[in-house]
Amino acid sequence: MSEEMSFKDKIRTLSFATGKTRNNVREWRDETDGHRIKATKDEASTRGNLTIEHNTKDDRVDVEIRPDVVRMEL
Repeated sequence: MSEEMSFKDKIRTLSFATGKTRNNVREWRDETDGHRIKATKDEASTRGNLTIEHNTKDDRVDVEIRPDVVRMEL
């Protein structure tokens, strides 16, 4: 009969991503109106999701999600 793992043993089996997992952040000012723009590329994801924040009256945020490619064989 198999025993169920304790919570402590389950936590010990977890692994964490190592290496380059920091976000790539770039900031600049728009040439036309001079407002600040901040782009953050998520490097933890395999395809690099991108978030662009605009420092304007409406605080617009553009998000570009790049999901992994899924292939299905029939």
